[in-house]
Amino acid sequence: MTSSSPARGLSPRDRKLLLAFAFFVEAVVLYMLMIDPLITRLGRARDLEATSRRAYEELSAVINPSRPGALNTPPDAALAPLPLEAGESPSLAIQRALGEMASAAGVQLGQATIEPEAEMHGDLLTQAVRVEVSGPYDAVAAFIRDLDSREPVRGIDDFSIATAEQNLEAIRAKLTLRFFLPKP
Repeated sequence: MTSSSPARGLSPRDRKLLLAFAFFVEAVVLYMLMIDPLITRLGRARDLEATSRRAYEELSAVINPSRPGALNTPPDAALAPLPLEAGESPSLAIQRALGEMASAAGVQLGQATIEPEAEMHGDLLTQAVRVEVSGPYDAVAAFIRDLDSREPVRGIDDFSIATAEQNLEAIRAKLTLRFFLPKP
């Protein structure tokens, strides 16, 4: 019996073709499971980096200390302090003002920490407040711009910006502001 039967096995040519096909399938699976997701993730990171850089540059330009404006003017007697409603403490007035600014700008107000000690500047008290806000880039930029137009807010002592952890389309800004309050 010189003819090949199925029980004898594969010919050397068939083995080579089968090995080549197995290698091809392995390469395709490797690409689909490992390489393509990495390339996609790198593309998203590049887009996110560009958005973060643009946001940082624009927000930094808003609070640039060399630019003359309301945030850089020293406190004086003509400055209107944050109005306190009847029976309202300064910390509640600051929280109310921050809530109004955050809702007007469309950002989410995170943690707001009011420093325990106020400083005297002329006839007014200065209260430092650490604030964290998050939201879309345009909303955070609007919140920063709104600070420039608010009368009792003078000065941004510290500013940082990062990408929000839960939503890569949003940014998170941490600021230390100074509010001016009437003397008790």
